[in-house]
Amino acid sequence: MKRFKIFGVMLAAMWVMGLMATSAFALPDISITLGSYPLHLNYLSNTVKTRLESVNGAVLTGEGLHVLYLTGELTALGTFRAIFLKVVAGTAKCFNQGVEANGEVLTEGSFHIVYTSLAGSAQGLGIGVLYLPKPLEGATVIKCPATGLEVRVRGSVIGSIVTLPEGEGERTGQKSVLTGTNGKQAIRAFWNDAKVSLLAKLESSVGAGFLESNQVVEGETEATALNGAMYKITSI
Repeated sequence: MKRFKIFGVMLAAMWVMGLMATSAFALPDISITLGSYPLHLNYLSNTVKTRLESVNGAVLTGEGLHVLYLTGELTALGTFRAIFLKVVAGTAKCFNQGVEANGEVLTEGSFHIVYTSLAGSAQGLGIGVLYLPKPLEGATVIKCPATGLEVRVRGSVIGSIVTLPEGEGERTGQKSVLTGTNGKQAIRAFWNDAKVSLLAKLESSVGAGFLESNQVVEGETEATALNGAMYKITSI
C-alpha cells in the first residue's frame, strides 16, 4: 500500500503528559467488539479539498487526502500516518522532506481521543481527535521551489468526531470534521482526565514569524475499519 503521510499542518507534540493525569475521570477508550487488535482505520480520497489558512488568509491548498490510523490496544491513544495530495501555493507545487517533489506533504505522529465538551455544558458531551505530529526541527517545513516559498507549520489540531445515534454504539468506521476560519480552528479546547481544560493551537510561518492558523478538510470524512473489524468508543 502506498506510504501514508499527512499535511504538514498537524504538528509539534503538546502536553502529552497533561492528557494523562491520575483521576477517576477517564478519557474515552477505543474498544474492539469484532476482530482483534491492532485496529486499522483507513481514509482515502483523491478529490477532497484541503486548505491551510493563517489569520492573513490562505497559505496552501490541496486536493486529495490519504490517512491511516492504528490502535494497538484498549486505549484512547493511537498513531497516524497521512498524506495531503496536490499541495500548492498558488500554482506552485509544494512538498516536505522525505517526499518527492510532486505536491505531497508528509507528517506522522500520535492521536488522542479527547472530550471537547463535557456533559452538562452548553454544548453537551462532545468528543474529538487531537493530532500530535512528530516535530521536525521544531516545525514541519514545506517547500515550494518554483517560488522559493518555505512554509513552516507547528502545533496541534483537533477534529470533531461525529457521534452515533443513541443505541448504535458499534462502529465500522469513523466520521469526523476538521474545519476552521480566519486562522482559528473550529474546535480548540479539550479536557484531560483530570478535567483540566487545555488548548490545541496551530501556527504557520512564511518567513515573517508564526501566525495562528487553521486546517480545513472540506466536508465530513469517514475512515473505515479494515478486515471487517467493529469497535466502540467507550465512556461517551
